[in-house]
Amino acid sequence: MRKSPVLADLLLGLAVLLLGVAACPTHAQGVAAPGAFDVAVDVAMVPDQSLRGRVQLVLPPHVGAAVMVRTDGETVFKEVYGSRKRGEPALVKASTAFRLASATKPFTAAAALKLVETYKLQLDDRLGRFFDGLPDETAAITVEQLLTHRSRLPFYYRRMAEADAPAQPDGERYYTAAEVLQWLRRDEELLPDPGAIGRYNDTNYVALALVVEAAAGKPFEDYLREAILEPAGMDGAAVLAGDSEPAERAYGHNRVRGNEGTPRAAIEKLTGDERVRALGAKVVSALVQQVVMKSRGYDVDDQSGYSRMRGDGCVYAAIDDLEAWFEALDAGRVLSEASLMRMTSPAGGWETRGRYSCGWTIETGDGGPRLFNGGATRGFCVGHVGP
Repeated sequence: MRKSPVLADLLLGLAVLLLGVAACPTHAQGVAAPGAFDVAVDVAMVPDQSLRGRVQLVLPPHVGAAVMVRTDGETVFKEVYGSRKRGEPALVKASTAFRLASATKPFTAAAALKLVETYKLQLDDRLGRFFDGLPDETAAITVEQLLTHRSRLPFYYRRMAEADAPAQPDGERYYTAAEVLQWLRRDEELLPDPGAIGRYNDTNYVALALVVEAAAGKPFEDYLREAILEPAGMDGAAVLAGDSEPAERAYGHNRVRGNEGTPRAAIEKLTGDERVRALGAKVVSALVQQVVMKSRGYDVDDQSGYSRMRGDGCVYAAIDDLEAWFEALDAGRVLSEASLMRMTSPAGGWETRGRYSCGWTIETGDGGPRLFNGGATRGFCVGHVGP
């Protein structure tokens, strides 16, 4: 078994908003919630018993969450908290799928690298190889530039207003990658050169999913499932595309009514009832969560006009799925050693902080290199933090 380049992996998936996430743009897959990485870095390095206490301390009472810590290829901590949907008794389980938002990007990158391994794609292939009708400068953008966020593509959600999302066959209004491709064909205005360090931009990974689809000769979600998710043993993972969604998923919540404050008397009555306490700590916690969500005005609200965009934030996965993912990377069941090294090595070398490569941001400091990625979208916050 190969030693994973990611020695400590932490998933923090929240089915309702953390304090401060509501201020994040709801269309942006790649905006981390304020404090999310601070929490992850802080708790990932303390002993097991302390970690359990710290996680419980930092999680607000109105969230459902899944947390995992892996060290040296082994899972040393895995816990779930709360319920997965307001108004329903179902608890979050290790098999409950959370929306990964921009933590989807490593899977999109892996799909592209798998096509490189099978000689169906090359890193220096240009968009013009796969799509006609693109402006010359757009057609010249390479796969490697998409992977490393060094293209000049504009931000799609700044040019495609959510209010203008088209009606789809299922009766809902939302954008798809096909609309992004149409927009790229007619919009010749590119952004300034981002330089060696790159410019984080979801459009790159939507375009990359389109390339994967074209090179594989099948829908992106089908190829991702066959080439990456199934070999990794990610049985509960799914791509939100069209009217499909995971069977057992957590729901994101937003405040849709006024905040009545924390109902302390109701919580004390609930937690003081021995019949309730006999149900166990996890059930009590979930019941408290339901009471708090209702009083603070939260309800299910986790889809937008960009939610079904493929490539940049479309994957749902459970904590069990992510554990299987990291184990599969260690064992070489998904990518070759060369592809894994490419995936976790910064474009242009280690000398510059903040490099991005294939779904991961790579920082260097006194403790050596650290990999991390994360995402926030309507009702969810996810973070992976490496050593």
